[in-house]
Amino acid sequence: MNKTLSTFFLSLLLSFFAFFAISGVLFASFYPDTLYQNINPETKKYINTEVNIGDVKKWNPLYKKYYEKIINRNYILTIKNSQLEEPFYIDDVSSCLTKKTFEEFRELDPQPKQAFYKIMEYCSFHDFYQQIADRKKSEEKKKALANLKKKVHSSSKTLPLDSVINAILNPKNWDSKTGTLLGNQQGIFHTLTNQGEDLEILGIKELIGVGLSTYYHSSNSRKVNLRNAASKLDGKIIHPGETLSVVQDFSPFTYNNGYVNGIIIKDGKDATEMGGGVCQSVTTIFRAWQNAGLEITKFQPHSKSISYYGNIGFDATMYSSGNQWGNVDLLLKNNSENSILIKVVDRDPYQIILLYGTRDRKVILDRYYFGKYSASQLAKWKRSIEYNNSGEWVDNYFQENQKYY
Repeated sequence: MNKTLSTFFLSLLLSFFAFFAISGVLFASFYPDTLYQNINPETKKYINTEVNIGDVKKWNPLYKKYYEKIINRNYILTIKNSQLEEPFYIDDVSSCLTKKTFEEFRELDPQPKQAFYKIMEYCSFHDFYQQIADRKKSEEKKKALANLKKKVHSSSKTLPLDSVINAILNPKNWDSKTGTLLGNQQGIFHTLTNQGEDLEILGIKELIGVGLSTYYHSSNSRKVNLRNAASKLDGKIIHPGETLSVVQDFSPFTYNNGYVNGIIIKDGKDATEMGGGVCQSVTTIFRAWQNAGLEITKFQPHSKSISYYGNIGFDATMYSSGNQWGNVDLLLKNNSENSILIKVVDRDPYQIILLYGTRDRKVILDRYYFGKYSASQLAKWKRSIEYNNSGEWVDNYFQENQKYY
């Protein structure tokens, strides 16, 4: 009986020691992946184990995986940057990502993933990657826009609303000094809808300028010419940086091009010539460009005052002698960042030219002087422009007395 009990207690004691031995092996095997990662770095030095901490890190294969990710991220950054038309300077970032040795990387954090994030942040990888992505997107947009500009030069889709035309023709909106529509269209607005994706990409989305003139006095031949000339502008798109030449657009002045003989003003006197009356359209587009605050590169008024143009000061002329284009021309430049669409509306006896683009400036026109000087009529103008609601106004001064300005 006693021998049996002794054998039983001996077996129990051996089993007890075996259990602790097995538990110790299991504990040691799970230590690198679980317990070690949860140890506060500040208290690691107080842990007394037989296992070297540095060896534990080496046992974790994730460090190698994340170290290779760093090298790969640098390669991706370099390749994407080299694909830009204007690459960034990324030598510092690249050096920062690759100069760390594997051993140094392992010392950054007890968790491989956190060590990876730390070096990415320290080297500003994500900031530069986003900048490269943004510039790439911008370059692609510029290329798409450039291709679109090559393809799209006109549009007949846009139709001004009757309410907009009625507001333009309402004398209450006209300038009392000149009897026409001046300034920032007196609060007349029109936002386009369903104009098509191409026009929207080009920035053609709202009314930015209006030109108005009357031809109540005109003969039938003159009406034929002014309507024919304006029709050549209708639907035309002027892209940023481009210049419109009315001589080039209206020429040649022949029967085959839709013109007939009409009265013109030459050297201050009335004369008859092919295309007489086209200056009505020249004046109307000139007024639209002025009202929109756009750049007028070249301009010349008529050589004498014309009452139906609202007295001297807001009219323009042109003349082409044979094939010598540009003898007297009106040059209008699109100095905005978006394309401009020209629309023509004829409401006898009014000619209306509307400019559509993106409203990026506010315009005030003021004819602050009108009188006679040395037997010639004289008008002085000031055009004030506020760009992009900056609060700062730029003043353009010009003078008109049958001369270039």
